[in-house]
Order: sequence, then C-alpha cells, then structure tokens
Amino acid sequence: MMTGKTETKFNFTDHQLTKKDIIKDKRYFVFDLKTPGLRCCISPTGTKSFSYQRWSKKHGKPLTRTIGKYPAVSIIEAREKANQLSMQINKGVNIQLAKNEEKTNTVKEFSKIFMESKQDKRPNTIKLYQGTLDLDIIPQIGNYQIGEVQDHHIESVLTKKINDGFPAKAHTVYLVLSNFFNFCVKKKQIESHKNPMTSVDKPAAPEPRERTLNDAEMKLLWENLTDSPCHNLLKILLLTGQRINETRLMEFDQIKSENVNLSSDPDIDDWKEIPVWTIPKGNVKTKNTHKIPLPPLVRSIIKHIQDQARTEYVFPGRSGEQPVNPSTTTRFLQKFSKKQDIDVLGSHDLRRTVRTYLPKLRVDFIVSEKILNHRLKGMPAVYDLHDYLPEMYIALKKWEKYLTSNVISVDEESNG
Repeated sequence: MMTGKTETKFNFTDHQLTKKDIIKDKRYFVFDLKTPGLRCCISPTGTKSFSYQRWSKKHGKPLTRTIGKYPAVSIIEAREKANQLSMQINKGVNIQLAKNEEKTNTVKEFSKIFMESKQDKRPNTIKLYQGTLDLDIIPQIGNYQIGEVQDHHIESVLTKKINDGFPAKAHTVYLVLSNFFNFCVKKKQIESHKNPMTSVDKPAAPEPRERTLNDAEMKLLWENLTDSPCHNLLKILLLTGQRINETRLMEFDQIKSENVNLSSDPDIDDWKEIPVWTIPKGNVKTKNTHKIPLPPLVRSIIKHIQDQARTEYVFPGRSGEQPVNPSTTTRFLQKFSKKQDIDVLGSHDLRRTVRTYLPKLRVDFIVSEKILNHRLKGMPAVYDLHDYLPEMYIALKKWEKYLTSNVISVDEESNG
C-alpha cells in the first residue's frame, strides 16, 4: 500500500479503493491521476466520498463540488461527473453555487414532486409508483441531476431487473421512468430532446403466465407449509382462490355468520348458518364489496389462528401492527420452487390453479367468476344481481373435498 504524501495520488480502481489498509486513523484524501481534480475522501469509519476540486481563475479560488459516495457512485461515473464540472468551470460557472441551485433537481429530490402529482391516483397505483422509485430507480440513479441521466443509465436499471429474473418488473420500471421523465419535460427540468427515454427501447411486455399447480405440486407445497402467518396465508389462497393483497388484509371482525339457503331446489328450504368473509371495497381491486363464504377447512384454520391471536389481523406481520408483507410469500415460494426444482411459483398461480380446477368439478362459469370476484361483462353485469353465496359455498366445498381427497391428508385437515 502507498506510504507518504506522493502516494496519495494513483489511478482509481475498485481494487485500490477497497483495500483494507486504505482506511487510516484520520480522514484524508486520495487523488485520481487519470482525472485531475477528482478526489476521494477516506474516513476512519470506511466511508469513501468522491468530490471534485479545481482552481477557478474567474473566481480567484478553488471550487469544490461533492459527487457522491463510493460505491453507490462508481469510479467511471465519478470521472464523468468530474469532466462535466471541469467544463462548467471553463465556462465561468461557480460549481459551488450551482450545487445549491440544482439541489432539488436530482432524480431523488424531484421524485417527491413527481409523486405529489400522483396523489389523485388509486392507492395501489401510488404504491406501485413509490415502491418502484424506492426499490429500483433511486438506488441506482437517484443522486444524478435530471439533466445528467443518459440512456445508458436507464438501460443499466432495466438490465439489472431482467438479469435478476424479473422481466415483468423491468416493464413496470420502464413505464414509471417514462412517466417521470415526461413529467420532468412538462415541468421544464429538461428539454424534450434531452429526455433519456426517447432512445431506450421498451422491454417486451411480459407474456401472460399460464402456471398452475398439479396435484403433486399442491401436495408438496402443503406439506412444506407451517403455522406461520405467511404459510397460513398461502393455505387460504389455495383454498379460496382470492387475491393475495386482499386476503393478507383479512381481519377477524370481517367474518360474520349469515343464514344461507343451500338447497338446489327452489321449492325446498335448507337454511344453514355459514361464516362469510366480507372484504371492504377499499381493499378490493375491483372497488366493490366482495363476500366470500368460508368452507369448513378455512374456518378451522382461521379459528386455530384466532385462538392464539394478539392482533386484529388474521395474517399479521412481525410487529403485529401491520399485515404480513406479500414479499414474504414471494420469497418463500421462490425458495420452495428452487429447492423442489420446479418452475417458479407466484401467489397468483394459486388463484389461477383454483380457477382452472373449478370447471373440472362442474362448477358453473358465473359461480367460478364470482368466487374470484371477476367483473361480469355484458347483460349479466347489468341484470344479474344475485349474490351467489349458496352457489359459491357449495363450489368451495367441492374444491375443499377434492383437495382433502387428493392433496391434504385427514390428519392435516383436522389439525387445521
């Protein structure tokens, strides 16, 4: 390692900047021989921060500008920024004042203004935009000034998602970025011809998934589910075919008993009291209150959870103050799929499986659609106002019987 003052200058490389003995007892600077003026401050805690400093004849003093922390800002990016700052000084710009003027014009800072413009959108849309910004965009390009973002930066963000195995998410990231930079043009943060999205190809839209579970896969999955909130949630999804983001919000007081006539003969009464879960329309994708009758095994599982519950949520997160995060089930299903060497499963594949099996059990099309809370189309949507609770209950009991006969053992069923 370098010793002495003359050795604080070297060509920056990842190897050099990550050496353990580069960290000293006191804060100090090392300088890049390849890009004069580019320096990296090394703190005793190991933090490394790039900055640029150069003498300005016009202002009669050295001007300094922070670039960003390494490795969030790469060496290549730091050199690009240093060259841009050098050109600004050549034009007589005080880069220290320019920093203050441009402070709110980073992608990260302006994304807050962008999100304020989205507050009239649906809650799920707001959540999607904010989550995509926080997880996929800001960590990679958040510290860039809006006008500095180039097409290759955008392509890097998209390529990362694709290489990580999330092509569908890459498509979402592209849409959010396009919306963001169009907003930047509208608000005159950049000129339209400098919009980096204009030269970036849109990722291919994801093909509709056709993944369903067969009996063996359902049995294998069930055998690997424990009594945790995440696993109980997956059990209920398989038994009812509901959406994960609606089911995870289930609360005990949303389940009430209702009298339902289960007779298939309109001239014969067969009234039974069955538990019905009412999903508030604010929690429902289709923005309508959805009622779903709960068959015996679902009731058994929920009763078992309620006997130990310390929160109003049926599927609580770790703190108990919020429901379980859907990413928890995603991670579990990914690990499970990898361990069993099967095609990757998602929570929506359970819903698709239920919908695929119902016709095989001779469940009517409309009843199947009602169970999944798909909006009916055409005349039925206008004139058919029947709640279908009896039919849905009978259908879900058929599905449960199929599962308990082919997938779930009697002992597991009795234990919930």
